[in-house]
Amino acid sequence: MKKILFLIFFAVAVGHAAVSPMTQARLAGFLAGGAAFDFILVDLRTIGEIDAVIGNNSCRPYHLAWPEPFMRESARIPKNRAVVVYCGRGGRAEAAANYLASKGYERVYNAGGMMTWNGATLPPSGIKPLGRLPEPSMRAVSRKKSAAALEAPLFPATRPAFARPVTVLP
Repeated sequence: MKKILFLIFFAVAVGHAAVSPMTQARLAGFLAGGAAFDFILVDLRTIGEIDAVIGNNSCRPYHLAWPEPFMRESARIPKNRAVVVYCGRGGRAEAAANYLASKGYERVYNAGGMMTWNGATLPPSGIKPLGRLPEPSMRAVSRKKSAAALEAPLFPATRPAFARPVTVLP
């Protein structure tokens, strides 16, 4: 127990700067319209707490309860991959994000807690099996697909022939 408390304290002290918050509105937007980058979504709650998980058909979270299963299995997540963590209220997500940052992960996002989530959810059966790690929970929307969506006219019959596609960078 002392070792776990030390690791948590160390993670908070050392890794705090490398963790970025991710608003739940931004995460909900990714689920609705696609993300600009691949990421791994991790639910940190215990199995007993889970009645639904954040996700949809395009994004399924992994389950790694904080602290021990998460600390043991997180090494399977590549350090060059973006990782988004969430829990029940946000405290474990902060600790886990700081832990990852202390281990050299550079793109760690804390999405807070499920208690304030009002976006898309899946039943617990939607959890992605750990055997699939390091496969992303959600893949980036391809640039081709994004460009095609931006070029699609709102009113095809009235779109001028000279209109140029607009490129929006993520």
